[in-house]
Amino acid sequence: MSGFTPVLFGAAIGCGLGWATWVVAGRFVAGYRSQKAPSQEIARPEAADAGSISLRAALVPAAMALWGGYVGWQASSVAVAVSALVITALLLCLSLVDFQVRRLPNPLVLTLLGWAVVQSFWLGSPTLVMAAVGMAVAGGIFLLLAILGRGALGLGDVKLAAAIGALAGYPVALV
Repeated sequence: MSGFTPVLFGAAIGCGLGWATWVVAGRFVAGYRSQKAPSQEIARPEAADAGSISLRAALVPAAMALWGGYVGWQASSVAVAVSALVITALLLCLSLVDFQVRRLPNPLVLTLLGWAVVQSFWLGSPTLVMAAVGMAVAGGIFLLLAILGRGALGLGDVKLAAAIGALAGYPVALV
């Protein structure tokens, strides 16, 4: 691709992933909030009028579109750009949920781990062996920290570290 095509492609993919991120995060947050007893429920912002879009709902896709344009401009290939945007969207979704309800949903962490396998086959980096070693090293270090930290880290953090270790592979997972 030449000229502005990679930038526009990245921006379009980023915007779409941004909307998906906002919707998926909202559903997980709503699910966690509905499980809480009414006395433990977290305060919700006032609902917007039906059909209107809140500023926060518009910021996520806009930010992802800007990031997507930048990634499209800088990436060495379309595959690298798409992979970077998918990883960013998954991590952003996890962050949005964690920020609101202090939970890291297993389906999102498993999707991130699954993307590590896709990335390994699609991009060839890291190899499956290096991804597995990175997962074991990062997950093991965080498990040790969770045990020694006496509640400083939860098992969600351990699982997330393992998934990121698989994405990065060994030895990058150490960094």
